[in-house]
Amino acid sequence: MAFVVAGCLLLAGCSMVRVGYENLPTLAMWQVGKYLSLDAEQKRLVTARLGSVHDWHRSTQLSDYAQLLRSIQRQVATGPIDEARIRQWRVELLERWAPLVDQVAPVAVEVASSIQPTQLNRMRGEFERGNLRVKKEWLPESDAERVKVRARRYADRAEWFLGDLTNAQRRIARETAEQLPPGNEDRWYAQRLARQQDMVATLERIAVERPSNQVAELWVREHLLRYGRSIDGSGPADAGRAVAVADAMMAAMLTEATPAQRRHLDRKLQEWIDTFEQLAAASRRQVAARPN
Repeated sequence: MAFVVAGCLLLAGCSMVRVGYENLPTLAMWQVGKYLSLDAEQKRLVTARLGSVHDWHRSTQLSDYAQLLRSIQRQVATGPIDEARIRQWRVELLERWAPLVDQVAPVAVEVASSIQPTQLNRMRGEFERGNLRVKKEWLPESDAERVKVRARRYADRAEWFLGDLTNAQRRIARETAEQLPPGNEDRWYAQRLARQQDMVATLERIAVERPSNQVAELWVREHLLRYGRSIDGSGPADAGRAVAVADAMMAAMLTEATPAQRRHLDRKLQEWIDTFEQLAAASRRQVAARPN
């Protein structure tokens, strides 16, 4: 549950515009309900706590996100972008994970303390159904088909940032997909399963052992920070290699970017910057208008 909430809010800092961001508490509540089938009291608690976390995030984090994006925007406009620069951006973004984890952990502990075995079983079942869909979409049987799927995923990701890709950029996506060794998706899928098992085990441990809030929050933070390490390239060597290959691909894509693609990326970054700054300013006005 903590992963769902934190993931929704962190991704908002990357990819959602105003409407999506302002509806994040509803989205996160829907996701939590899907996985755990909350009872009425749990829903009331989660709704209230998510609203508070969202208020905190909007009033304290969005200006920082805008500043980071403005820095990226300047770097893209003024100089060549290499693999090290792409990695630095990713590291800087993931540094924003820890403060969010600190806010979400107490919410997770409150809910976990009331979770029933049937709810954890439902979560396991939802994970299994989701994993079957993922395997069907991303893990075809043959290595050749997996390379094709991987190349398409890389191209789609780059196109989201740059707009329509050139033939040279699509070739970069294919060549990048071919660099990773056989079994890359199997290792990724095993990590996915391990994170899910870790989450269920953490929630079950809190529900069964009933530790102090301080101890339980520590367990949740450790779980969420392990997740962050699994996607920042500092985890297992194979995972780190896959992240490095993707960083190199994005650097190559930017090197080959056309003027139109650079304008597309600049507009997208500016849209996020404007949205985050406007939301942060609105939050500050709301705080200032509250009676003392």
